[in-house]
Amino acid sequence: MVSPVNRLSVLGGMRAFGGSVVWPFVGVALNTVYHLSLIDVAIFYAAQGGVTSVAYLIGGLLADYLGRKKAMQVSAMLSALALLAGFIVEEGKWVTFFLLFQTFFNSVYQVANTAAVGDTTSEIGNLIRAFSRVRVGINIGWAAGPALGGLLFHYNFSLCLLASAAITLASVPLVPRVEVGGIRVLSLRVNRSYVRFLLPNFLAATVMGQLGFPLIEYLSTVRVSTTFAGLLFTLNGVLIVAFQEPVGRFLAKFNPVLGLSLAMIGYGISYFSFSLVRNFLDGMVCVVGVTTAEMIASPLINALANYLADKSNRGKYMGAFGLTTSLGRTIGTSISAGLMGWFPYDGLVLWGAVAIFAFSSAFLFWRLPLDFENSQGEPKD
Repeated sequence: MVSPVNRLSVLGGMRAFGGSVVWPFVGVALNTVYHLSLIDVAIFYAAQGGVTSVAYLIGGLLADYLGRKKAMQVSAMLSALALLAGFIVEEGKWVTFFLLFQTFFNSVYQVANTAAVGDTTSEIGNLIRAFSRVRVGINIGWAAGPALGGLLFHYNFSLCLLASAAITLASVPLVPRVEVGGIRVLSLRVNRSYVRFLLPNFLAATVMGQLGFPLIEYLSTVRVSTTFAGLLFTLNGVLIVAFQEPVGRFLAKFNPVLGLSLAMIGYGISYFSFSLVRNFLDGMVCVVGVTTAEMIASPLINALANYLADKSNRGKYMGAFGLTTSLGRTIGTSISAGLMGWFPYDGLVLWGAVAIFAFSSAFLFWRLPLDFENSQGEPKD
């Protein structure tokens, strides 16, 4: 019998594959295929951020109220229907509407899925291993999807929507039998110790969100070509697929708070090093540093988010966790875009600011009142 974690990893890979068939090309399609202005495209992405934030909160409540399995199945089916509707309609404004509809239910799914992974074990070491394995599946999906999406986009963007809908719908039967949930008392409040965790998580998300528009914009404008910048992102994905799981097994042996603090310090140093990049090889060294920090920080943050949550209301806590993560990534990207405009591509200013966020996050993680006896035990008194 396939374990729930392995099934969730395969499911994550399949859904990431479906999502990456369409989402890397949405902005370009709205502008060039559906003839929306760049201002309209910017408004769409701003609206998407708002929809995602609301969806995380509602998704957390639904994951508790309906149970993980039902919340994942219903949100996946509605997400697929939204993509199918986007394929059918031809007007740009209706396509954006259905894409926002899909965003909402995809975010609901993500919260329930994160809670489902957390439900597989209560031990911090096993949580680290579980999230490491799930990340491998997701990264394989994200590595494969854009290739298919690019091919379909060449013919018609609507085919990307159709393919994504089909893949998403096909993933529904893979949802594992996770029966946790069904709680009828709904509340948005989380305990004070979890709030203390969410603050450094927010700062960490501002740093982790740099691996996207800010980095590729900086590198392709100042240091290397867009093609080489894309190859650096490919290197990131290959390293995660190859080494994430063994790194996770190694991390499970140590204090996760210490590991997370060191990872954020590594993030700060690695990102600041981009200000010194002169060529593609320099960029490769920096990307290896960023990816190493990512392979340590990502499973540890997800494991701690689940470990610290109230087990009877885990979905609600995952909603709050997803909300702060989403806000951190969005604000981090906005700050970097602003800095590149105010201080035209000044690497010391841009990556120095990112490093400050990373070091601040490391300090606050280190100050969390947790002291683990070992990877499998409860916190010391």
